[in-house]
Amino acid sequence: MEPVAVIGGGLAGISCALHLAEHGIDTELFEAAPRLGGRTSSFHDEAVDAWVDNGPHLLIGAYRHARAFFARHGVTQLAWQPHLTLPLWDAARGHFALRTRRWLPLPWSLAWASARLPGHGLQTLLAMRRLGRAMHRPVPQGLSVDAWIAALDIPPPLTRDLLYPLCLGAMNEAAAHAPVASFAHVLREAFADHDGARLGWFTAPFAQALVAPLEQAMQRHGVRIHLSTRVSALQAQDGLPAIRLRSGKTRRFGRVVLAMPAHARNRLLGVDRVIETRPITNVHLWFDEDLHLPHPLVGGIGTLGHWFFDIGRQMPGIPERYRHVCAVVSADSPGPSQDWTTRLCDELGRMLGRRTILQPRHVRIVHEQRATTLVRAGARPVLPDAVHDAGEQPQPGDLPATIETAVMRGMDTAARILSTHGR
Repeated sequence: MEPVAVIGGGLAGISCALHLAEHGIDTELFEAAPRLGGRTSSFHDEAVDAWVDNGPHLLIGAYRHARAFFARHGVTQLAWQPHLTLPLWDAARGHFALRTRRWLPLPWSLAWASARLPGHGLQTLLAMRRLGRAMHRPVPQGLSVDAWIAALDIPPPLTRDLLYPLCLGAMNEAAAHAPVASFAHVLREAFADHDGARLGWFTAPFAQALVAPLEQAMQRHGVRIHLSTRVSALQAQDGLPAIRLRSGKTRRFGRVVLAMPAHARNRLLGVDRVIETRPITNVHLWFDEDLHLPHPLVGGIGTLGHWFFDIGRQMPGIPERYRHVCAVVSADSPGPSQDWTTRLCDELGRMLGRRTILQPRHVRIVHEQRATTLVRAGARPVLPDAVHDAGEQPQPGDLPATIETAVMRGMDTAARILSTHGR
């Protein structure tokens, strides 16, 4: 078989290239950036002399394909909760948490834990039972999460404290527009059992914990990796697909895999079609003070920061000159404004019981304008022969773009290629 070109060095491209190479396929991977990882990459910040992730990524136990892929290729710097604990904070109630217990089946444990949250009670318990039944039934196409919540008569406290944060975290979109078919799929996967519901995170920066072992695995299996190499066009050459590099060089391959965001894929193919995306802004804050959040992550209710990550608690083995907290602002928010840092430091200070606004030693804002492709109905473009699409373009009912679905897309694409050659 002629060599296969994989365009895109994120997790979809890496998982595809590795699976092909493990089965003896000559594979080359092309990445436009100077390093692998895509949205799970790190950069070195000289002001604090540390490797910093673009933004923290929470894992859930239900990422079974990703977990198996990581275990097979030496990605071991991970921490997992023994059971689901979702720490939350708001100005009126302070710190509280949703905590399940393994001695009860998860649906009952989750309903009981939700009812025990401050400001909740019997209404929440009954609503959780309705929600548990509803998420296993077919849902009308085109229905939003908000409309579904209203139809199920979910009380406002449960919507505010659990469903809205889950929707924003999983879909990167407000419930008013997010399609419920995919959100219900998320709930079914995430809350199928106790092991799948618990949260996890990397205990070192992506460059060390994720990218390095995967890059080493690709090198062991003979994948040729081309960094800082942008593909500018696809074309046919002697009946086979060929890629033209920005350098002007043209290379012919037996197969080409497009493991890139949908908007970038369309640009490469010359397809004029709008792809809806949403941003994520990660505001990294370093402090001289020895401050600690009560948990490695805290979800904010009614705050500008949707999630606050205590990086020192997540990565205890990494030396820190300063205390590092990352505040994540998701979805429909505009680009960072000048007062964002002040507002986030104020929220963080109130979480920590401080009377004055915290003053950071250093701030680094990473604004990813097209962080996720939204779940939307729409056909994928028709591809040339022997060109395969491994990029994200989730349809209603599909899982949204996550680490899990990136690995699945790469593996599934590789499996389709292998199936045509009896491997």
